[in-house]
Formats: sequence, C-alpha cells, structure tokens
Amino acid sequence: VTISILDLMQISPDAAKAFKHYSTRRNNKKGRKTSRMEGISSTLLTASKQTTAPRGIQQYERPFRLLDATIVSTKLRKKMILDKGAAQADQGSDINLISNLLANTLDLECREIPGIKGFMMQTADGNLTTLRTFVIFKFGVAGIWRSVHAYVRPKPKSGEDTASLLLGLPWLFSVKATINVYENCIAIGDPVSNPKDIKRQIIKCAAWESSPHQQLMLVPRSDVIAQAKQPRVLDQHAFVDYPSEETSESEESENDDSEESDEVLDLK
Repeated sequence: VTISILDLMQISPDAAKAFKHYSTRRNNKKGRKTSRMEGISSTLLTASKQTTAPRGIQQYERPFRLLDATIVSTKLRKKMILDKGAAQADQGSDINLISNLLANTLDLECREIPGIKGFMMQTADGNLTTLRTFVIFKFGVAGIWRSVHAYVRPKPKSGEDTASLLLGLPWLFSVKATINVYENCIAIGDPVSNPKDIKRQIIKCAAWESSPHQQLMLVPRSDVIAQAKQPRVLDQHAFVDYPSEETSESEESENDDSEESDEVLDLK
C-alpha cells in the first residue's frame, strides 16, 4: 500500500517526531547553552581562605560533633572509643538515632516496644523511614555518662552504611545540655541532680564562621582543617570508667566473667 509522508506522520507519532528532528536545522558553532549553576555554586561556597564544597567537609569538621565519645558494650565487655565525629549532638532531633552498622559492630541487643508497630521518621530528602527497633547502651563524653535509648536506623537500600550516632533531645535533656552556637561549644553535666557528674563540662566543637561571600551556610575555619591533619590525641575523659551503680544479679555475673578493655572503634 502506498501512502504519503503526511499520512504516515498522522498514523505514527514516532515517525512525525523523527521527521521533525531530522528536518530541524542546528547551528553547531553556537552549540548548546551550558548551565551557570556550577559556577554559581562554587562562588557561594567560597570561604575566606579556601573553597569548601558540602561533600568535601569531613565528618569531624561538622558542627557539634563529639570528638571523643565512648560506648560501653556490655555484651562484648568492652569500652569502645568512637572515631572522631561519629557522634553528633542535635537539638533538632526528637529522638536518639544509631546506625545499623554501629549497633551491629557493638553487638547491641535490638528491642521492640510492645504494641507499637513502628515509628515513622522523615529524612532530609523527604522520604519516610520506619523505625521498629531500639537499643540501650552506656554512653560517655567528657566524663559525663548516661544510659542511652536509641532507635536503630535501618541499613540504606542503596550505598554503604556509616557508623554514626545522633544524640537528640532525650540525651541533651538528660545531661542538661546548653548549646552555644557562636562559641561552638556544648556544656553538659548536672552535678546537683547527678553527683556522679562531679562537675559541668564544656565540650569544644569544630569552629565555624560566616563566609564573606554569602549568608546561606557557615564554613569551617582554616585552623580546623589544619588541626584535623595532625595526629589524634584522645581526651583524658575517654579512658574514665563508667561510674559504678547498682545492677541486677544477671548483669553482675556478666561483668564478673571478664574485665572491660579499651578499644578505639575507627569506622569511616
């Protein structure tokens, strides 16, 4: 059957699209317009002495990271010092959150709340994640120890999991925390209600400053980058044992089986 080109274009939308593509003249010299967003982004993120992209900011350089945090693993009978920056204080989080990788590494017992199917958490990208299990562990920083209950963040569907601990309002409330954004420090400890705290501690975090080029985000100071390149020196409080307290008979028998040892947990 013989048909005209017009009839073919009416019968087949794909054919009409192909004819239009090949019949359109293009100027190869002019080329396709390139986006200016890359140049704009680099300009916005330019600090006074360096250029810092979000992906280039190391974990320990981010605001309010607890550099020498310690977790006592009762099951492993070990006291582990987390890699610097793995634990973060966040007053914008309603819960404590531990990554699945860190919970498994510490061999923490996962528990479920009876009668509750799950807790919905909205992530930064807008997706909803169901939290079903939580763990209990002893956590100390600067000599201030608390028993922490934290939801376990499920392993990501794509990409690798990281060892991280997010300390939200429950932990901040328990240590009577005061966050000073301008001085880049956190004051924790409640000697009045908890004599084991001895005194209130001030934790210095990575120092940030305002960029002279924009007010969209803060950038780490140059001395923070220089200090990060130096060998790590652990805070003396990282080696302080968890304060003795009354425990159940089962816990006492477990503690008598072997002694606690110190271990630096370096997960990146």
